[in-house]
Amino acid sequence: MSVKTVFLCVIIAFCSLCFSCGESDKTPMSSAERNVYRSESKVGKESSPHCVTVYRYDDFPLATAETLCKELRKTFPEVKLSDTVLELPAKYYLKERNRYSASGLLNDLKSRSNCDAVIGLTNRIIYHANEISSTYGIMGLSRIGTHSCVVSSRIPASGKTHSIDNFVKLALHELGHAYGLPHCPDQHCYMVDAEHKMKFPHTTGLCTSCHSKLKAAGWKLK
Repeated sequence: MSVKTVFLCVIIAFCSLCFSCGESDKTPMSSAERNVYRSESKVGKESSPHCVTVYRYDDFPLATAETLCKELRKTFPEVKLSDTVLELPAKYYLKERNRYSASGLLNDLKSRSNCDAVIGLTNRIIYHANEISSTYGIMGLSRIGTHSCVVSSRIPASGKTHSIDNFVKLALHELGHAYGLPHCPDQHCYMVDAEHKMKFPHTTGLCTSCHSKLKAAGWKLK
């Protein structure tokens, strides 16, 4: 083997080593890390909508929606209850479990945002796939930082209706996600992970960290 050939092989080996080290340093983020990264990048953006539009689905009680709006106005600069009552899309209904797809309803709401944050209210049980079941009953759903969410007044496990106090906390929890917040480890914060339990009766408000992030996003917080 000539000296020129040996020298060329050394150069190729060196370059290969450099490229492989560069790739190994790029550790992929977990899905949870990606959610936190996305939320940190979106909370506090000037483009965050300062108006929340509330939509009722089907026969959701008007009085409950009006009470919720009254409570939300203590937190948001502007909250309006739409005169348009939405029909629950039949394509998102799962007859076998008598419940609606929460992610499907989110897709429906997204088209109605019109630069506002939107929250959909339903008194039907909603579901979302998780590690337990593909049709797991949930209280609400929001995609982090998308400014849209859906909440149900029905408690999936019992079928009973939320108290208005817990329903307001649920709405604030999902709106917190909608404005970019992940779950919070503080067990008394509205943003705590329910972990398949009913924790809202034990929550007392937003923790200092969540409070400051949402205030930066335009929430009317003291």
